[in-house]
Amino acid sequence: MRLTLELRILGGSDVILAPQYGNLATASIEVLTVPDTVVWMGYGSPAEINNSREYIRDVACKKQFEEFPSVVDGIGSQQGWT
Repeated sequence: MRLTLELRILGGSDVILAPQYGNLATASIEVLTVPDTVVWMGYGSPAEINNSREYIRDVACKKQFEEFPSVVDGIGSQQGWT
């Protein structure tokens, strides 16, 4: 099996919905493989995807999702959108 790992080290971010929001730094590791590796496709399922969306919405980014509409409203009022 040909497998490559990629490591990205990123700084923090003040962008509300960025994955690095509020962090000093973020390290992400990605597994890269060739398209021939069909076996990997069996490890995902719709149930896991739905659970991750709920986790992001209700736990991981709850504060950011609550803050985002007020920030957009503020930008809109400054720009004369509303």
